[in-house]
Amino acid sequence: MNKIELQNNYTADDYGANIDLSEIEYLIYDVVKQVSDNMPNHTPNPEWTTQIKEKIGALGTEKGYEVHSTLHNKEWMYDLLWVTKKDGLLISVNLILESELNHRPPHSELIRDFEKLLIGNAENRVMICFNEGNYDLPSNMVRVIKLFNERCKIFKKADKEIRVLVIVIDDFNGDVVPHIICI
Repeated sequence: MNKIELQNNYTADDYGANIDLSEIEYLIYDVVKQVSDNMPNHTPNPEWTTQIKEKIGALGTEKGYEVHSTLHNKEWMYDLLWVTKKDGLLISVNLILESELNHRPPHSELIRDFEKLLIGNAENRVMICFNEGNYDLPSNMVRVIKLFNERCKIFKKADKEIRVLVIVIDDFNGDVVPHIICI
């Protein structure tokens, strides 16, 4: 597991975040962090989605997966997937990713995308979104994390553990905060 240091003197406890990341989770977090560092502003817009899909897609290709998104082999069920196929048949799904970065959606849209991750059968699940946008750090980040944690409390899980990497981007200063949710 990879421990990370958060920006702006906030700690994981300030965000209520669990940040003990696997190798793949850390690599994805690092991609989002690099995109954030290179964006001219930190407000929701389509360029975030394009950059993240390009870079996480390239990472999946580098790892030997077939990548699906609007930029790679057509989007299929999720905003981005890494899959393994043999003779054209689906063998396994390594990554499913949902993102809401083009605009600030209502909570119902965030929950719908998050629930898609809960029911998906993949080794890695990732949700990327912006905070609530009221510039009240760290509580605006905490509210987004709590929204997903509350949804997990009422979800009846399968026999195996479900682990979701939630990455919340602060639209004021560009902080990128990862959080692991396990149910």
